[in-house]
Amino acid sequence: MTNILKKISGSFFCWKDFGNIPVTILFALCFHSHGNIYSQQLFPSQEVIDKTWESTSRNGDRVFVPHIQTVQFYLSGTPMTYPVMQIHGNSLLELHFDDVDSVQHNYSYSIEHFDALWQTPNPDINSFMDGFAINRIDNYEISGATSIPYRHYVLSIPNRDVVLKRTGNFLVKVFIDSPERPVITRRFSLYDNKIPVDASLRMTHLGSMKNNAHEITIQTDISRIQVGDIFSDLRVFIVPNYIWHQSVTDIKPLFVRGSSLTYEQSMTPGNEFRTLNLKEISENYSDVEQITIINGVQHIKLPVDHPRGTEKPKSRQDMNGRAFVEKFGAWEHNLDADYFYAYFTLKSELPMLDGNVYIYGALSNYSFNPWNLMIYNVDKAMYENRMLLKQGFHDYKYVHVTSHESRIDFERIEGNFAQTSNDYLIFVYNRDRATNLDELVGYTVVTSFP
Repeated sequence: MTNILKKISGSFFCWKDFGNIPVTILFALCFHSHGNIYSQQLFPSQEVIDKTWESTSRNGDRVFVPHIQTVQFYLSGTPMTYPVMQIHGNSLLELHFDDVDSVQHNYSYSIEHFDALWQTPNPDINSFMDGFAINRIDNYEISGATSIPYRHYVLSIPNRDVVLKRTGNFLVKVFIDSPERPVITRRFSLYDNKIPVDASLRMTHLGSMKNNAHEITIQTDISRIQVGDIFSDLRVFIVPNYIWHQSVTDIKPLFVRGSSLTYEQSMTPGNEFRTLNLKEISENYSDVEQITIINGVQHIKLPVDHPRGTEKPKSRQDMNGRAFVEKFGAWEHNLDADYFYAYFTLKSELPMLDGNVYIYGALSNYSFNPWNLMIYNVDKAMYENRMLLKQGFHDYKYVHVTSHESRIDFERIEGNFAQTSNDYLIFVYNRDRATNLDELVGYTVVTSFP
């Protein structure tokens, strides 16, 4: 894969060669209608950009081409759920995505099975799946009278071609020509409640930002399953809001009383997500500062954001990082909602030279790729980015990633407060000694505040 940095009319683009699919990846754009297009900007090296993207997204949620937009993955009919499903139940998972390319592509998909740490794939497809290894995605519809036309695709799992017969961690991979060149990867989990998992949460608030925490107590009973070693074969993970970049893994039991195990873990709650309500595009909305129409497409300048680390926490109704597609007055939101360009700005008197700032959430596919990288504008003393978004509600945060170690810091810009409301997804895996595979034998969710 080759990378070439080019400047075109004041905008910087990264050209990536995906075989016979030439793709332009926009990772920074000056605000043409709101300032000098020749203002001085600080750009990280292409090496740092690529390193961050690769090191933070291995076997994770990822979009590889910019014409794929608004990827959603949830339990059928309930968009605000996580991609976690009980095996052999009546539920389905639905993967939704839009293709805004003018050229129609034929999409296929495959499914991989991973260990608890998402590191080692299971090479024996027949051990976890009945059906074909590769299948087409034929379910799509054309958008309505939108300024940017698109095709909306839907994939249901399981389906007539694929039946999953083992619990654990899975990765669905959508591609055009070959699984080696994916356009989308998405994680999901299948569980079987073979053991009970009970969880409770309490808040600690000691005044200092670093001392704000959520203390989670987990209790389970393993009398109904065979466990070789409770300290190595039994793994307990906590994943806030199904954001694996913030997960705490391999939590060891604090107390063992026969088959009863008790775990305790302190979690950093962070801050509530920032929210955008853009189901109706109007300058009367507080989330819209200015609207400019260029070639029939709306360009929306959002209000300037500021770091929140030293601010008092504000009560806000967020969606824990997710997005919800909705257009005011529409009949079919997934097909009638329009696309627009949103201009994000984050005030910062000085650039953070030890790393880079990214827009993070479902709107950026929970990843750190070139499209959601913020570029520092020296003249304006702020970070800037332009993103293509679909009408509806969007949650986001500004996350700092160091240049050399790719260390992800959710607190540096947003802060950390015990009052933050999170969903903590608790996964209990058990290593099957006969197959050397990790089964997801227990699952529950505890919410810090209603």
